[in-house]
Amino acid sequence: MSETDTKRYKYSIDDWVTYIPFPDINALKDDTYQALVLEVLVDDYFYDYYIFIDGKGEYKKVRADKLFPSMKDKE
Repeated sequence: MSETDTKRYKYSIDDWVTYIPFPDINALKDDTYQALVLEVLVDDYFYDYYIFIDGKGEYKKVRADKLFPSMKDKE
């Protein structure tokens, strides 16, 4: 992964983020999960990140618009 590829990504490997599956739907907006970025998917044209969802034990490929800054980094 070159430096120019990584600049377009907001999060890096090992960053804690907040994952919201449906951020645009008011009824589901409060459904949030803490997640850890495992991989930045530079070669994937649809997904941006591969994450681990803490508490659920799930691994998932997600787009950047579903991830938000986490308060877990501040602890």
